[in-house]
Formats: sequence, C-alpha cells, structure tokens
Amino acid sequence: TDSDVVIIHVCDENQQISKDFCCKRDILVKHMKYFEKFLAENENGYDDIDISVHCDVEIFEWLMTYIHEPDSPPKIEKTIIVSILISSEFLQMDALVDLCIQHVAGNLSEIIKLPIDLSCISERLVNRIAFITQPKVR
Repeated sequence: TDSDVVIIHVCDENQQISKDFCCKRDILVKHMKYFEKFLAENENGYDDIDISVHCDVEIFEWLMTYIHEPDSPPKIEKTIIVSILISSEFLQMDALVDLCIQHVAGNLSEIIKLPIDLSCISERLVNRIAFITQPKVR
C-alpha cells in the first residue's frame, strides 16, 4: 500500500537543487534510526508525512541504494567517504558508520590528501578512527 511509503525531500543547498526519494517505511526505520521517532509520532496519518533533509543529493542517493541493498552496498569512493560517514552518523546508521570508519582508517593517508573538510567529523568518530588506525612503522 501507498501508506507504507515515505517521501523524503532532500534539499541540497550547495547545488541549489532538491529531489524527492521514496522509501518503504519499514526499510527506512530499520536502517535509518533517525527517522524512527519521527515516523512513530505520525503513526496514524502517514499519507502526508513530509520529511525534509538537508544533504547532498548524491550522498542521499548513495544511502538510499545502500539501505535497499545492504548486502551488496554501492562502491564507497574515497571522495565521498567522509560525507557518507557524517550523514550515516546523523541518520543513526550504525552498521554503515562502522563500515565507513574501517574504510577511512584503512585509507587515511589518501583521504587526508583530498580537498575535503575533515572538521565536520565528530570528535567521537575521530576517536574511533584513531583507535583502529595502525601507526606506520618507519
């Protein structure tokens, strides 16, 4: 039924575009805990649930692909890993956060050379990355 589908409006301020994504309610709640409380409050009438998220459209598209196929996730490019990490932490996607942390820690020397603002990464995540990052033996 249509009432099981939630529409998420993604506003990408950097590119000045917005895009709507449809997602089954149970998949959304299972993978993005951030929406759980929000959807629970609208238990009765969720034909008109309107969720707006401020996020890079491409990143959200990647996340949508991921939650629909978590066993065969889309490729994590080094150029977007930090954005995925930050978004997945915000959306409370714990399994993906873990995956990203492993990925960042394993490719740190390349990632820090990229023109990415790493200051957006929360202290908690930085500590987790640091904890599993192996120091290079000279």
